Amino acid sequence: MPYIERADIKRSHAAMFDPSAPKPGFTAGEMASIGHKVLCVHGRDDIIVPVQSSTWLAQHLPDASLHIIPECGHWTQIEAHDTFISLLESPVAGKL
Repeated sequence: MPYIERADIKRSHAAMFDPSAPKPGFTAGEMASIGHKVLCVHGRDDIIVPVQSSTWLAQHLPDASLHIIPECGHWTQIEAHDTFISLLESPVAGKL
């Protein structure tokens, strides 16, 4: 498949690293209106995205569960694979 440059993806990627670029997202009020379960998973030692970002989500989503994984960085699904899978399966099994 030939490489196709997508302007929307390029713009979104560039905006992540441009502090003056507008950031997409939800207000706290919009977050409060989300009525389904949300699982927030974060590595305690993540140096890319601060843990506070997931803490904020968990505080503003009415039915959120936050799991901070110790001794884990940015890639929770790789660095703590078994824990990550267990967390993903637990809502299906009614454990959350």
